[in-house]
Amino acid sequence: MKIIFFNFFISIFLASSFFLLSSSQRINLNNTITSIDNINSTNLPEKTIFSENGKFIYFLSNNFIYYNDLDTALLFSSSSSSSSSSLPTTGFKYPKGTNNLKTITSVPFIGNDSKIITITNNYIYIIDIAQKISTERLIGLQTQNDFNCYITNYLTNSIFITVSDSIYTKYDLLFLDSQLSIGNSAIVVNQPQTMLITDSINKLIFYGNKGMIRLFDAISLSSTLPKTPLFTISDSVSRYIGSFDIENKILYTCSRNETNNPIMKLSFEILKYTSNSMSIIKSVDINFSAKSPSPYFSKCSFSSIDLIQGQIFFTLIDTLQNQYILSMDINGNNQELFEINNNNNNNNNNNNNGETIIITGLTIKRSSDGSSNNKLIVGTKNLGNQLLILNYKSICKNDCSGSSNGECVNLKCICKEGFGLDDCSQRYPILSKVSSLPLKRPPGVITIDGDYFGSDVNKVSVKIGDSSYSCINIELINQQQIKCTFSETLIDYPTIPKSSDGIYYNVFITIGELSIESFKFKYLLPSFENSIQQDFDKIKIKGDNLMDLQYQSLFKLGNSNINKLNCNSTINEIICILPSDSGNGDLIISDIYNNGHTWSNVILNPQLISLSPSLISTSPTDLTITGLFFTNIIGTNIGDNFQLKIGDKNLIINAIIKSSSKLEFKTNDRIISNTMISLENSKNSLCFGYLSPSITSFIQPSDNSNGLLRIQGTNFVNPLDKNLLQIISSSSSSSSSSSSSSQYLISNVLDLNLNYIDIKLPNDFISSLITISINGKLSNETNSDGTGGTGLKYLNLRPIISNVTPLPSIKGNDDITITGNYLTKSNNYMIINNNNNNNKNILNCDFISANKVICKVPIGSGKFKIISESVNPYNQNDILTSKEFESSYAPPIITSITPNGFFSAISPNGFTITINGNNFITDKSLTKISITDSNIDCAILGSITDTTIKCNFISDQNQWTTKISVILTQNSLTTTFNDGFYHFTHCPGSPYECSNNGKCNYLTGLCDCNYGYQIKSDCSVSTTIVSSTSTTSTTSTTSTTSTTSTTSAATLTTSTVSTTSSQIGSPSTTSSTSSNQNTATTSSSSTPTTSTSNSGVGTDPDNILSSSNSHKSNLILIIFTLFFVSILF
Repeated sequence: MKIIFFNFFISIFLASSFFLLSSSQRINLNNTITSIDNINSTNLPEKTIFSENGKFIYFLSNNFIYYNDLDTALLFSSSSSSSSSSLPTTGFKYPKGTNNLKTITSVPFIGNDSKIITITNNYIYIIDIAQKISTERLIGLQTQNDFNCYITNYLTNSIFITVSDSIYTKYDLLFLDSQLSIGNSAIVVNQPQTMLITDSINKLIFYGNKGMIRLFDAISLSSTLPKTPLFTISDSVSRYIGSFDIENKILYTCSRNETNNPIMKLSFEILKYTSNSMSIIKSVDINFSAKSPSPYFSKCSFSSIDLIQGQIFFTLIDTLQNQYILSMDINGNNQELFEINNNNNNNNNNNNNGETIIITGLTIKRSSDGSSNNKLIVGTKNLGNQLLILNYKSICKNDCSGSSNGECVNLKCICKEGFGLDDCSQRYPILSKVSSLPLKRPPGVITIDGDYFGSDVNKVSVKIGDSSYSCINIELINQQQIKCTFSETLIDYPTIPKSSDGIYYNVFITIGELSIESFKFKYLLPSFENSIQQDFDKIKIKGDNLMDLQYQSLFKLGNSNINKLNCNSTINEIICILPSDSGNGDLIISDIYNNGHTWSNVILNPQLISLSPSLISTSPTDLTITGLFFTNIIGTNIGDNFQLKIGDKNLIINAIIKSSSKLEFKTNDRIISNTMISLENSKNSLCFGYLSPSITSFIQPSDNSNGLLRIQGTNFVNPLDKNLLQIISSSSSSSSSSSSSSQYLISNVLDLNLNYIDIKLPNDFISSLITISINGKLSNETNSDGTGGTGLKYLNLRPIISNVTPLPSIKGNDDITITGNYLTKSNNYMIINNNNNNNKNILNCDFISANKVICKVPIGSGKFKIISESVNPYNQNDILTSKEFESSYAPPIITSITPNGFFSAISPNGFTITINGNNFITDKSLTKISITDSNIDCAILGSITDTTIKCNFISDQNQWTTKISVILTQNSLTTTFNDGFYHFTHCPGSPYECSNNGKCNYLTGLCDCNYGYQIKSDCSVSTTIVSSTSTTSTTSTTSTTSTTSTTSAATLTTSTVSTTSSQIGSPSTTSSTSSNQNTATTSSSSTPTTSTSNSGVGTDPDNILSSSNSHKSNLILIIFTLFFVSILF
């Protein structure tokens, strides 16, 4: 168990040492390492010997001999894991000198597989493993422990031994203990020996020495005859080992030229020999260098040859004892080197470190079943002796693609059946099926089924009939199918063969360089179906395998011949165009072989071709139909009615037959939605269409107050077909969608005919794109003939301005609201100021609706005009302007005048007044003030503010009306102030107005007398009687009192009023009551161009001009006093 485990470990180690050089593809490891069992670890084998016929294998150590059957060893190596078991061997110990023996060389015994000859340092052993005996004989050099020795034999009882530079012979091997005589039989060659091998069949011995090789006759060499060579080559070449081709008498050696070879390069040498001569046929360099740093291979040690393949193997050793196997063919070509181990240890004599493997033997074992499982068996010496079993491939190209494809024999591949090429790599193609082609129908596609067609279409060639007819356009579907086009006609018989099998031809297929022939291809005969088909102006004839038209001789229908040039054909169908005058009758087809086929009583169906015109107006129109075979209907003639179906409601119209190819009819005045014209059994149907409606113009009344619009154009609709009409506006309403807008316009259609449509536009309509649709045909749509689509599209309406409110302030930036119709967002809204050279200023406006726009007004005054321009966005020259709407800025407003009146009729120095109000302009040149009744100008004093104007007027008249109107005109806008400025009139009375007994109404000049003084208009007479008591009382009043009373009376009866002509103002009254000052405010009346202000509010003149009454008691006393005084005087 210890030895087995030890050997197993070494096997694993050595396995990692075996590797193939990168250049080698021929030798492969396959269960290569086989350990040898029962080996004495202290006495390892030195040599490995293979018997002559390769039956036995021997392992020789210094003291032991081990052996086994070689076939057993091979079987063991292929079935057992090299890492788990060892090859069992049988062995025995040398009978003598076991302690001092050293195996020097050994060879198999020629003619007996169970015997080997072994030379040790002291003995010659003949070992017969069959009888398990060892016969030994001492040699005469017992004292030499190491010497160069070669041994061979050619007969049962003869051996030849070389020691140093001598050859010793012994032909009696039945010796026992007698000592072999060295010196008596020696042939001295005087050169170090390098090789000793025997051609045992021809009984020739080849003895190599340094720089020469000699040929000996083995019989004479083993006798007592003179020991002279038969032939000698002395050429400075040393031969180390060799293998024979005995049948052809060729020796293949590994050699080295000892001169002119600085790198000590090895060579492969081929020697041709006879029974008495040798010649060098060829010498080839071994094209490998020894492993660095070793400068060269030292020698070749073993050789083996595969004569069937033509492959030879040598083992090489470099100066570092690295071991190699060289493979090449027997011509020295195709060299490959296989390195056995990689030893970098320079101590070559130490074989116990496990790093150096020494080859101890070499042989080959060819597979007995003809497979490629050939073995190269290498014996090695190491720690735990190994037997290397290597697979090797043949020397032929690609190893003949494996044993299943071919076998390598004498450097050439012998392919097995079904394989070809020089390396047997390709299968011959196999044909199983070839499709057929119709007779007389080139070209045609042929499908070829089989196998091994390869994968490169460029290597595929197909020929039919013979090598001159090629199938082209080859398509390689896969390795089992090919398709190609065959265009040749291989036969030209006077009549078509009647054989149903057709005519067969050979098919040749070449794949690369391999070809095969098969009798497969045939032509198929034609046949027709019994029925035909009419397709418009064509007839279709169907069948199988139909010949090409060039082989058809006659086509005829009734009395009309059909021109073959108007026909096309395929393998299954012939289609011919019929002459336009074709009638009914028999259809006949004949071929070049006078074979014919007839179809009886063929009746053609009328066909529709075209309609003219294809586009018509909506009014009745004449139409012409062209077609074929109109008179082929049985019973019809030219001039007869021909019924046509129009639309999908089975509307039937009667057309008139003008010829076999022409019909005429007229449309009515109604629109037909579906205009498809069809005819039973006719392939085609015809349609006519209506020209697109075209809008030529829009007519809008000048005032357009009622929203009327006329759309003029062509191809409009009959009133009875109003339901087919749509009027589409892109944005007809600010609050409506397009669909509801179009429906809204349709509902307001007032009248229509083929040339116009009258509609009433909705109040909120906006200028927009207008499209007329009649039965789905749009007015902006181009007809199929390129006409139409050019009518007006954009309805540009003239805007209408009906009002502008409110009147803007002269300060500007006020909003005005423009109301009207057909206002749009894109319109320009402009203000025209009369005082600014009628310049147009575009306003900044916000579009609210088609009826309302809000705009900002700039600073200004006076009157202005508002206009709106509608610009066609598709034609900038199409501008429609509204009528001018006259308006103005807000007029000036008078709130009061101070003072509010005057008395004098004539005032030479004038009167100055201040007019108070707002919205005044400050430009004096645009301002005028008039004082009525006589329209007296009031000259402006100083500057004008926006709230006050001061002016002076001169009165040259005596009479005034009570209320004086003041007229203020600024930039053509006038305001009249009517109720706040007065002409005052004094009341009667003396010395005071109203005698101080009433109040004066200065507006009327009348007194409102106090109670008891109404007798006179000046309130001077009292109607009350004064009593004596009162008189007495008054009389008896002291002077002081009386004075006081008088003063009081004077005060009550006297009014002091300033009448200076320069004074203007309200009257004042001095009395016992408090005096009051009153102001009147005038309102202006309105005129067509005047705005009237009623905002000025004045004080009631009655209230202003009236005096207060005394207490009633005082009043009565005064009356009585006055009455009494008057009586006295």
